[in-house]
Amino acid sequence: MKKIFMLSCAMIVLFACGCMFKRHVNGSGTVTETERNYTAGTYELTVDISRDNKPIDIVFFVSGEPIIKLVTDDNIAAEIAIETADGKIEFTGKRATVYDATEFRIEIGGLTLQKLTLRGGYKITDTANAVFASDFTLVTEGSFRGTGDFGLVTGKLAFRFEGSATMTAENISASELKVHNEGSATVILAGTAAVFTYHGEGSVKLTADELLSQDVDLDVMGSINATVNAEKTLKVKVQGSGKVKYLGQPAITQNVQGSVTVAPLQ
Repeated sequence: MKKIFMLSCAMIVLFACGCMFKRHVNGSGTVTETERNYTAGTYELTVDISRDNKPIDIVFFVSGEPIIKLVTDDNIAAEIAIETADGKIEFTGKRATVYDATEFRIEIGGLTLQKLTLRGGYKITDTANAVFASDFTLVTEGSFRGTGDFGLVTGKLAFRFEGSATMTAENISASELKVHNEGSATVILAGTAAVFTYHGEGSVKLTADELLSQDVDLDVMGSINATVNAEKTLKVKVQGSGKVKYLGQPAITQNVQGSVTVAPLQ
């Protein structure tokens, strides 16, 4: 018992040290712009950078050629590794380092994205100038706030949120939409998706009554507050509590463990 107690104490100390000894880098105040040009094609972009207190902005702009710009303090830009191989682009900060930047933006122009992975804290306010492939996946790990138009994605569209996420996706025109969250998510969806699947672990607030779907499948472990629009089928599997309200006249299948109501949206 004493050995277990001592081991537990040691693990707690190591964890605390890991949090305390993160390296902090203050921006110099001199903001620079670092550009990378790419050939035509479809890419997967990963950004793995930690900024102190504020999210990193992901900005899309019109460009005649594929280009990514890193906008931040010169001393911080010097620490960001940029690698490209086999259609995969990575912007990576130094390990266990937090950057207190004057500005921090990743600007993307004319680059066709089939996958975007964001690790840390990020914000997207507009995707009107983004170029997405017919199949597109967005993955966020950390804190994320986003609003976007996804009309270019006519095949499979997927959102995966790990951490805290607030997302508004508009003009969806996908054949299939999959959303997955681990943590706390507030998601607003509008447009059309023949098949819509949502898998959640944690807290889910889903507003999708303006997303027209034939078949909807909700699978949540935790709490759920959802509105959906299903024409043919609605499957609800919940272990937890909450409510699901729906538009349409779907055939309903329920597998509920806990306190959950499923009812028409009035």
